[in-house]
Amino acid sequence: MSSTPADVEASATLLGELRRVLGERHVLVDADLRASYETDWSRRWSGASLAVVRPGTTDEVSAALRLCYHFATPVVPQGGRTGLVGGAVPSDGQIALSLERLTDIDVADVLSGQINVGAGVTLAALQSSAASRGWRFGVDLAARESATVGGMISTNAGGIHVVRHGQMREQVVSLEVVLANGDVLRGTGAALKDNAGYDLTQLFIGSEGTLGIVTAARVRLVRPEQSTVVALVGVGDLATAVELVGSLRRRSDTLSAAEFFDATAMNLVGAGGTAAAPVEDSPWYALVECVGENDPTEVLADTLDGAELAESAVAVATDDAGRARLWRLREDVTESIARAGVPHKFDVGLDPARLDEFARVVRSRVGTISPEASVVLFGHLGEGNVHVNVLGLAPEDLMVDDVVLRLVAEMGGNIAAEHGVGRAKAQWLNLSRTPEEIRAMRAIKFALDPTGLLNPGVVLS
Repeated sequence: MSSTPADVEASATLLGELRRVLGERHVLVDADLRASYETDWSRRWSGASLAVVRPGTTDEVSAALRLCYHFATPVVPQGGRTGLVGGAVPSDGQIALSLERLTDIDVADVLSGQINVGAGVTLAALQSSAASRGWRFGVDLAARESATVGGMISTNAGGIHVVRHGQMREQVVSLEVVLANGDVLRGTGAALKDNAGYDLTQLFIGSEGTLGIVTAARVRLVRPEQSTVVALVGVGDLATAVELVGSLRRRSDTLSAAEFFDATAMNLVGAGGTAAAPVEDSPWYALVECVGENDPTEVLADTLDGAELAESAVAVATDDAGRARLWRLREDVTESIARAGVPHKFDVGLDPARLDEFARVVRSRVGTISPEASVVLFGHLGEGNVHVNVLGLAPEDLMVDDVVLRLVAEMGGNIAAEHGVGRAKAQWLNLSRTPEEIRAMRAIKFALDPTGLLNPGVVLS
């Protein structure tokens, strides 16, 4: 649809006002400067923004949103742009609002183990700040150098330690949020107990920027463990890996992470330059980490012995370098897949007991619609979170999306485990939510963003 002269004039006026409020250098209109903000990490989703704005304070975010609200211009909030479902990609002349400049980190509350951070703080920076104060942050991701606190809260990110510490939702004490009309909810208080009315904090977590824009958060920290051991285990099927993790959970409370990836993923990692796995070739690989005040190696070794695994199928590391080498095999999977092509990516959740069945059936169904496609599977064993990656199909081909997501629903799973719904899955939301739930979501959306300016098309199609 072409713009009318009135539209062009209004857009020019809006941009002028944004420059006045934020400064010329923080309103990007040149196509080359906008480019990196207009495509997500998956490379399947891209668009063209009217401009990229980069406020440096919550008050500037508020001022920018008031202007966009006045000019009825949709806004797409952005963090580190590591998303995979198109949830932070502008389109149709929208404003991309980057929070990358909101990087303040306040002094930690040593008593309660809490810290205030800006939405643009990267996970790596938060981890470093926590460590310098004798604490640790409970969530970790392979994209730690780029992923930001605001984006992780907006998508309720999970990562590798969910089995021990939970997702972002469990880490957040309170939030500072700017609503669509520019109003600011300042809730970064430190009270450990607060039952004064509705819990608005939890409402915004996982809402993907559709209800308000998170600008700051108060988050919990956890005590660092004294001892850590990591094991890479080659197994014949996912059922064996699930049983191994279940056995560890029954024997002790030391389990900190439980990951898996298939042989195709391992081959891609090796082809990308990562050292070969120090275990025999296997259809599947499990990576488990145990931690404790005392050395958990004996508990892990006893569990592995009980699984009756071949000695050549197990590699154990207790030193920093050895653990890092084993973790790299798992953490390099996503980038290795990206080097192989533009994948269709599905972040789904299933009962762990059905992971093995799902792996067999999803490969069969994808093969039926596209024999040339390659399926790569990895994810988090402890919570049944599977990252399904399909290579060899055109990015705009949605047939495989429909097949995979309907299979997940058929097996009693959910279509969005930790990356959110975004644009990619909005039309399939009904597979995981009832009509009544979707109506309630729409009512909440209308109450907080009645004109639909915040991240339109995300979550609710």
